[in-house]
Amino acid sequence: MVDKSEIPKSFDDLLHPRWKGRMSLEQEEYLVTQAHLAYLGKDKAVDYFRKLARQDLRLVKGHSQQTVLLSAGEFALNVYNDIARTEEYRKKGAPVAWVDAEPHITVVVAAAMTRTGRNPNAAKLFLDFVASEAGQKEVLAMEKPPALPKYRQDFLKGVQLYPADWSLSDSFDEHNKLFREIFWQSK
Repeated sequence: MVDKSEIPKSFDDLLHPRWKGRMSLEQEEYLVTQAHLAYLGKDKAVDYFRKLARQDLRLVKGHSQQTVLLSAGEFALNVYNDIARTEEYRKKGAPVAWVDAEPHITVVVAAAMTRTGRNPNAAKLFLDFVASEAGQKEVLAMEKPPALPKYRQDFLKGVQLYPADWSLSDSFDEHNKLFREIFWQSK
């Protein structure tokens, strides 16, 4: 649905009139948009998001659903999506691809232990395993980007990932309210 000459090369390219009504956004894309906001700075990000919202985005619940609908031709672009999921569908023959545009925001899959757990030594062993080569290969087998760059999938080699900062959850309610005001109320 997208001619090679029209492929967006940046997030700013999504503001072109040709994309109006032809894009999707996950309806609860809070953490990623919060990270994009941190990346750009609040004023610049809010201005960008307001312009993007005027593009009549189709809000869809879930990245899996977005990718299925994109593959079926329901819209031409997903604003944010899981690169690994896009690659999975592309390998299965779906007419999808992802664009190498900064920032590549990622949510790092985390593992942790509680200080009051019943089996702290088992938890420590599990965390050691997850950080090991074998554990990182298991993360890869789940089609998730591993935390350690040397174990990344080939399609992510050379891609600068910008990890979402989990401390953003300290202002989760504030950012979610802003997201809803911009993207939900523009409908």
